[in-house]
Amino acid sequence: MTYRVTSRLARTIPWLAAIGTLASAQDITALRTEAWELFGRITQQAGNSGLPVWRTWRQGPEVFSSAPNPKTPRSLYLSLPREFEKLTTPPTGTYVLYESTYFNPDADAHIQMIRQKESLDILHRVNRREVSEFPPAAVIAKAFWRKIPAGTTTNIGIWDWSIPSIFYYDTREENWPQQQCVSLTSKNGCLLASDDFHVINITSQNVGLFKCNVGCLPGGSTGLIPGDSLMLIALHVAAKSRPDWFWSTFWWKGVSRRDGGTWTCDNAQRPPQIANSNPWRNYSMDVTAGFTTPKPAIAAGDSCGVPLTLPGDAQWLATFDPFVEARLAGGRSSSCIDCHARARTPPTGKAANYVPKPGATDDYPGLKDFEGHVRTDYDWSLAHFFDSLSSAK
Repeated sequence: MTYRVTSRLARTIPWLAAIGTLASAQDITALRTEAWELFGRITQQAGNSGLPVWRTWRQGPEVFSSAPNPKTPRSLYLSLPREFEKLTTPPTGTYVLYESTYFNPDADAHIQMIRQKESLDILHRVNRREVSEFPPAAVIAKAFWRKIPAGTTTNIGIWDWSIPSIFYYDTREENWPQQQCVSLTSKNGCLLASDDFHVINITSQNVGLFKCNVGCLPGGSTGLIPGDSLMLIALHVAAKSRPDWFWSTFWWKGVSRRDGGTWTCDNAQRPPQIANSNPWRNYSMDVTAGFTTPKPAIAAGDSCGVPLTLPGDAQWLATFDPFVEARLAGGRSSSCIDCHARARTPPTGKAANYVPKPGATDDYPGLKDFEGHVRTDYDWSLAHFFDSLSSAK
């Protein structure tokens, strides 16, 4: 289905004004064009802040806190990715990731409404099984960071799903054949982080602003000291421009890119304003807006190659960040929309972590998955907030 961008919708969602018509869920080329437009809007500098737009949005702990909007400078909240919970081989050493989630003002305001008017007690009392849907202008972004310790270098994998030695069930970044050295200072063979990544530098003035959830690192410490830096390796973006949201994930692909127009190319449909911007030109992208998008055909001899045949035709529906989902069992066939469609509260009186277990997103969610739950409009952060309230009782 194609949705026309009405004048009212364009006023509400400025980044859609340049699109005209929302892409069909089956049109990968148009979806990618739309996703790059969104990426360009949220990565441009916000006023004189020196920050990309998405980093000026409120973070999860602020959105779900009763405290008033903090004055600047604001804390920077980090956690270990929930996707890695219960894994037998979580990332270690240089491959540890932090994550942080940002809500634009429209998403933030909607959550405040839910907190005030749609508590679980109220929803259960009126026989509601879902919260009110987010407004069309809502956007939520989840950032994934890697630390570069002061005075050292770090490695980052360069993802290439066509390499035969990257196995379907063993695609941890540590095993990717191509590894890139990254440094905070100029060193032979290493990229300079500030040239090719979006970076946050930790200083004696801001180190106290970094907060980390319990268990983030041993002792609850963020493990950050002045002189360290955090480099952005991926950014998941969900926009409520459609009933089932619009899902795009941008991840660092390296400085050597393969040009071309088909979806297998690293920078297909990428506009000049991003191709010429630093560091955003170094991020690749996957996108989806539907559950049943088939893998587009790729002609033999395509300039960017033909995907390997993986078990279960694993590239069908695939919309994943290789730094995160590739580590999960079946992660190469995972899809943002499939996982987030399961977002719901625990049944009344039962608290648990309902992020799907690794490999548990192979089948579409059914009504039985939601029996006794309240759906949270694809937003796991809201589901975990309700979960924390249940746990506190």
